[in-house]
Amino acid sequence: MAHPVGGIGYDREVEALVIVHENDSPAGFVGERLEHHGYTLTQAYIGTGLDQGPDTLPSLDGFDLVLPLGCTAGVYERDIATWMNDEIAFLAEAHRRRVPILGICFGGQSLAAALGARVEQAQHAEIGWVTVETSDPEAIAAGPWMAWHIDHFQVPRGATELARTDRASHAYRLDRSVGLQFHPEVDEALVELWAKEPADSYFAAHGADRDDLLHNLHENIAEAQVNTFKLVDWFVETVAPS
Repeated sequence: MAHPVGGIGYDREVEALVIVHENDSPAGFVGERLEHHGYTLTQAYIGTGLDQGPDTLPSLDGFDLVLPLGCTAGVYERDIATWMNDEIAFLAEAHRRRVPILGICFGGQSLAAALGARVEQAQHAEIGWVTVETSDPEAIAAGPWMAWHIDHFQVPRGATELARTDRASHAYRLDRSVGLQFHPEVDEALVELWAKEPADSYFAAHGADRDDLLHNLHENIAEAQVNTFKLVDWFVETVAPS
């Protein structure tokens, strides 16, 4: 059965490739909303934070969208973690072929690198709930959004910055490619897991607080889910068909 996506009818099932780098970094709310729009999700596992061995990235043929997710590694470590070079080249080819890409955190950084922008360690980490300055609140709401990054991207040449905080750029768009620094995919259980895993010293070293992540978690997630669904709707209906 054909699925109408963004007002465009397909004569086949629409497929999204989800690039997973960590066992505890699923597509979450973003994947849920893509499925609502008729996408079938195919997962490729590539990275260092996986129980299973990494996959080889598949051919782009047949995929209508690419969703690279988060990772604790840094894009600037790709001389050591050579799988990153394969992913960056894959995203560059997807962008060249105008396959829609929605990159999340590390995925947004990898996409930025694929588009020729610099990715580096941030002067100040952002770990916790943030409010962003947004140029298009109907597409990307001000927040709350979960941020968890110690690296950041520069906005690629020719791209439009869509959202930022006083510490980092948080969203950009170039044609059918959108990179995000925050995490729209997280649900309540995932935030609880992420907050539980690091030692207290990790939070102290990055100027963060475990309790701040969990404070008003239920309310923040409820609002973030609405914001995420709006963001994915915008991406599917406005960016992908452009």
